[in-house]
Amino acid sequence: MSKLFTTGPVENAVSNSALSVVVKILNNSTKDTINAKITLYSLDGTKEQVSSVTLSLAPLSSDYTSYQVDFLKEYEIQIEVDGDETALVSVWGLDSEANLIAAQRFVHTELKEYSILSAKTNTLRMPSRKIRKRGR
Repeated sequence: MSKLFTTGPVENAVSNSALSVVVKILNNSTKDTINAKITLYSLDGTKEQVSSVTLSLAPLSSDYTSYQVDFLKEYEIQIEVDGDETALVSVWGLDSEANLIAAQRFVHTELKEYSILSAKTNTLRMPSRKIRKRGR
């Protein structure tokens, strides 16, 4: 089963807007490698994918990626992590001087979490039912 974490909508049209966002992933598993797909969305009127990257993390390792967001008025970051339940994620907004922006920092427990079934599901098709007209 995979987990999807999201920041939800983040307002960036403020006086202390983020120039970039750093997404950090920590794999606390002692034996399993995990994959994390990180996607940046623009929410300026409609939700559109801006960029996506997949990171592969060995056991007991961490990695990060960063995105430029200074051109976005609103954005959302989604992180889909497969496999082990021990992965931790965080998102950090940085201003033009690389200072952390408190309003745009999301530690693991602050991210909205969804469970995703990773197995393909087949659509069940029920046989069509013939309706007979009954005479009176």
